[in-house]
Order: sequence, then C-alpha cells, then structure tokens
Amino acid sequence: MINLETTYKTYVHVEPVMDIEQWLNERLDLEVALDHTGIGYQRLFKELCEFERTYKKRNNKSTRHIEARYVEILLPKDIQGDKVLVFLKAYMTEVLFGEKLPYVAFLAKHGKGRFLEVLVSERQYSEEAYRVVETWKKEQWKNPKTGKFCKKDVEGAVLAHREGEIKREYDSHFGLKSRVFTADRVAEKNPDKDERIGWHRYLQILVEKLVQCLLKLTEKLEKGWFIPRKKYFKDMNKWQRVNIWKANDLIRHIELRLAQFYNALLDCKLADDSVAIGKFKNIYFHYKSIFQYNHFSYEMKKNSKKQIKFSVKKNFVMFTEDMKLLRAKFDAEYQGTWDKVFGL
Repeated sequence: MINLETTYKTYVHVEPVMDIEQWLNERLDLEVALDHTGIGYQRLFKELCEFERTYKKRNNKSTRHIEARYVEILLPKDIQGDKVLVFLKAYMTEVLFGEKLPYVAFLAKHGKGRFLEVLVSERQYSEEAYRVVETWKKEQWKNPKTGKFCKKDVEGAVLAHREGEIKREYDSHFGLKSRVFTADRVAEKNPDKDERIGWHRYLQILVEKLVQCLLKLTEKLEKGWFIPRKKYFKDMNKWQRVNIWKANDLIRHIELRLAQFYNALLDCKLADDSVAIGKFKNIYFHYKSIFQYNHFSYEMKKNSKKQIKFSVKKNFVMFTEDMKLLRAKFDAEYQGTWDKVFGL
C-alpha cells in the first residue's frame, strides 16, 4: 500500500532539451525502463535531431531551439517491478493528454531517490515519409548594402520573396510540433506575465495527475466514487472544447481530493462509521449533481447566495470564472468536512 501523506513526496519536473545527442550520451549507463518509440529510441531520436537541426533550427543565436522535452518523475519505494511500467504508461498518457508522441524512459538514482527520466519527442513519427512544402508567410525584403532581411520602408529595400512563394521542399517522417508542453490550456487574461501564461498551474496539473495515477495503483478507491466527464462533440468550436477541458480538469481535481478523503477513512478505520462516511457521501453526491445539472449556488456575501448556471457553450471568460468559483466552493467545503471528520 502506498501512503501518499507520509512516505511519498510528489515531484515532477519538465525541462526543454536543446541537444538530444548530448542528453542521451549522459545516460548511456542507465537502464531503459520503457522504449515507446516503435522503431527504437536511438534511431528515432537520431533522425529527430538531424531533422530539427537541418530544417527547423534558426541561425539566430539569440533564440533557443528546443529539440525535445525532458520529464523527471520521482518514484516511491513501493513501486517496483512490473508496477513501474504500469504507472509510467498510465502517467505519460495523462501528461501527453492522449497524444501518441514517442518517448523513452530511463531509471536513474540520485541520492536515495529513484527517478524516471523521460525523453519525449514533440513531433509524431510516421514510417512513411511525406512531402513538406514550406512557403513564405509574408513578403520578405532585403537591404541591398548588407544583403540581410530588413523592413519594407528601409531606403533601397529590395523585394526578395513574395507571400506564398515556395521557401523549400523536403521529405519528412515528422509532423508538426505538439502544444502539449505549453500552458495554453491554463492561460488566463492577466496583466501579470507569469499569471497570464500559467506555467505554475500547468505544473500543478501534472502533480495532480501524478497523485491520481498513484492512487489508482493502491487499488483502495472504489470505482463508484467517480464523476462522469463532459463529452466532446464534432461540431464544437475551439473555445467550447477548451471549456470542456476546464470542466473535466476541475472534475479530476475533485476526484483526487475525494480519493484522498476516502483513503484516509480507510486508514483510520472509519469506513464503517455511519457519520463519517455519510459526510463523505454528501459532498460526493452534491458535486456529482452539480456537474449533472450544470448549476450551483455560491455565497458571494454573508447570507447572500447567487445561483450560477454554467454551460460549455458559455463565453470562455465567463465559463472560466464559473469554474474558479466552483473550485473555491469545493475546496472550502472539503476542508470544512475534513476538519469535522478528523477533528483537526
């Protein structure tokens, strides 16, 4: 049994990889836990490295070119043998949001800790090469004196390339870069740059997904304590799909907290206590009902409640605010119920 509160420190770290070849050379002595590339990780990442440097890397020295991504995960002592692969596959599916990106994972030791070091390609690989035609997206002008690109209004500027003109053609096995390792899904309107991008919120989601996968491995949480997800449909636009993702992300957060609550009841031998399990069921069925009927009441001021109806078809900004209020409502009620049951 994995005791998440006392024996396991959740740790997930994501970094860009600027040099794939160097990254792999530094791990020649490590054990390969899983090769999820299909054609062998050495061949795939060698081809990816050549592709990035030949066709995608810019000559501008001031910009960094990311060739791949690196995910580091701390493993608990309880996960051994086959459980490592079960956990890794489940967690990487969550990290990649279902996208089938190739990756390779190594087992490493740092001090007393065991880590999974995962190298992920941000591009899907196809065994059959396809023709790529790159065109200039806008007119390009050059300075006749320096021969470098310049703005149109520079004196004597010469038109070098027209919009839509073919830039280059080549055969490729790799697709477009995925946006999985960006904080696009949690970006918000905010004058503060860090809050606007939301990278800390993205990392928090990865930590929550990590704990969720570990809870499933403990096999302690009953399957009945889950809330149905909002479903995607073909005719939905981009913002409606983002709204569904935000709703499902909040559902995962609620399920994670409920899982911790239920496991704590089992650890404290309170699963048969009618009062304790009753309070747990009350909060579970209440939020299951909220997502079923898409409305909830929120106390804006003392003795003043506001009825809020939410729909995935609602304006993106308004829906985001509704989810923030609902999360705040749940966290407050959850903490209050926890304190009552465990007397904290």
